[in-house]
Amino acid sequence: MLSFYGLTLLALNGNSLNVPKVDPGPLCWFQHVCLSEGDNKLDEVRDKLKTPMECYNECSKMTACKFFTFRELNSHTVCELLTRCNNEGQCSDDQKCKSGPNDC
Repeated sequence: MLSFYGLTLLALNGNSLNVPKVDPGPLCWFQHVCLSEGDNKLDEVRDKLKTPMECYNECSKMTACKFFTFRELNSHTVCELLTRCNNEGQCSDDQKCKSGPNDC
């Protein structure tokens, strides 16, 4: 808070108020896939979550989860909850793989 000529000014950062940047979904998610390598995978949920949005929501529930990767192959799904997205991979069909941050 700053006082300037008797006026009180308060600078706010939008993220400190947990204001979304954009709606979760394709506008927020990456063109690449975050790879799970080493110690960046917190958890892996198999065949329980059916959409990238459900995977995003699962990641948003965990403080340590900063990124997610959702994959679908032959009616099986995998949601990886990640602490970071250091390495980027590609998916053969972008409708079957999605990655993104937990804070859209």
